[in-house]
Amino acid sequence: MPTFRQKTDAGDQGFTLLEMIVVIAILAMATLAAPVLYTQLVPSFQLRQHAYDIAYVARALREEARLQSKTTGLVVDEAKNSVRATGSATKVPVVDISGEVTVAYAPAFEDMEVTTGTIYFYPTGASTGGTITLSRGNLDVAIKVDWVSGAVEVKQ
Repeated sequence: MPTFRQKTDAGDQGFTLLEMIVVIAILAMATLAAPVLYTQLVPSFQLRQHAYDIAYVARALREEARLQSKTTGLVVDEAKNSVRATGSATKVPVVDISGEVTVAYAPAFEDMEVTTGTIYFYPTGASTGGTITLSRGNLDVAIKVDWVSGAVEVKQ
């Protein structure tokens, strides 16, 4: 008596050729799209990281001004593409803006003189305020310092 293979309820095991081709096509598209996404996303991440570094320095200077009862400042040097601290007793880092990123400073009030490009933080918590704008191509990130409270905020 011959024996016959009985079909189980589990169904066929394995993949069809069509399923394999679809998976390979999806992987190929993802592989081809990765460099394009990388070149578009990395500059945006670098720009935001510079902005967060500057915001960190500004907050540290504001806190130092309040705790030590002295005026500190954040100097924006557009020519050297850098932001540094002034009047600080601690080792607050200099933020060097690298690559194709440009830095610009705008005072809080239009009638203020923009001779130094410095945002001062006072012991009361107030500041002269202003906006530091980082640009790269068509991307812009702004670091806003409120003149009344001295609060620092990163806007994208």
